[in-house]
Amino acid sequence: MKPEIAGYKVKKWLLNDDYFSLPENVALLEQLAEKLSVSGMRNLVKCFFDQAECDRAADHLFEMWFGGGLLQQDGICDLEYEPKPEQPDFRFSFQGVEFNLQVKRVLNIVAEADKRNFIRTIDEEPPLAKPWVINITLSPCFHRKYFKEFREYLKANANTFQPRRQSEIQLAGDYVWKKDGVPLVKYSFMERNPEERFALGMVFYDNSGVIDDARHKPARKSIAAKLKDASKTLKNLAPDSCSMVVLQPVSDLFLKHCDMLDIFYGTESIKNFLEKETGRRVPCRIRGDRGIFKPKANSRIAGVLVVDGRIDYLRSPFNGMFYPHLRHIELLKKYILPFEGWKYVTTDECSKSPIPLPIN
Repeated sequence: MKPEIAGYKVKKWLLNDDYFSLPENVALLEQLAEKLSVSGMRNLVKCFFDQAECDRAADHLFEMWFGGGLLQQDGICDLEYEPKPEQPDFRFSFQGVEFNLQVKRVLNIVAEADKRNFIRTIDEEPPLAKPWVINITLSPCFHRKYFKEFREYLKANANTFQPRRQSEIQLAGDYVWKKDGVPLVKYSFMERNPEERFALGMVFYDNSGVIDDARHKPARKSIAAKLKDASKTLKNLAPDSCSMVVLQPVSDLFLKHCDMLDIFYGTESIKNFLEKETGRRVPCRIRGDRGIFKPKANSRIAGVLVVDGRIDYLRSPFNGMFYPHLRHIELLKKYILPFEGWKYVTTDECSKSPIPLPIN
């Protein structure tokens, strides 16, 4: 890699990053950096290249992806990045309406930040002096306070472990580490070349990537905290002013559309309601009252633009899903939103009223 990209000095983490070791990715990064710089967003590009840690730089790379997407939208005028301190990340005008947007990545949904720290800990301080790879499945109960204890356990029991051969299927379930009887880590080892050092292989969650209702609570808490923080720099809604939050939940536990509906509007359940006209009980979909978008909460936010956590910031198209705040649905009907290619939540999907189930 060159010592400079688009006129910006390359930091050590970028030189050592596997993703940017590919020349085509460096070329795409350079193109995006130049495009944003000539469009008045040089300070955004500088923020990315000035970061000393990859996780923090990823926040700015996501903003660069979003800024590049805004440049592709027809009709957007006066686009700015962080116009002034204590102001939103992006501001622009579209068809007579001023849009203010805060951009946030959420890393700590269901211990995601803990998992990243665990990866870093194993890489920096290998617990075994063997040419093996360790594959791990983390329990939802695993916490950063267990890092050191688990590493010491591996060191103390090094002679009791047997690795799989390279030809065998790579699974993380040969051994289990428990704390107070609770399984926290499932793990297995795989042989590698004798001259190579111990390394971390694959890291999984124990629910095959599906987030269940019991785990909506930490996700809802993490997202609510981001929205509260974003609200500090956003204006109240008005006919000529609209404030939104752009959110990317970054987690191996992929949050599907139905999960986001439950998080924003309350968990959906099926209940029977009395139909006045017929006197019959009819099964209906109904949402609970624990959603983030309550009438008096986050009232400055017209809605949230949610971006898939698995996108490639240098290649993925500019799209996602818009979740409107229930309080502002009528006002939002007066706006034309400048996000071509994005999908929008339907009225029925976010309704707090009972919705009869279709009859087969």
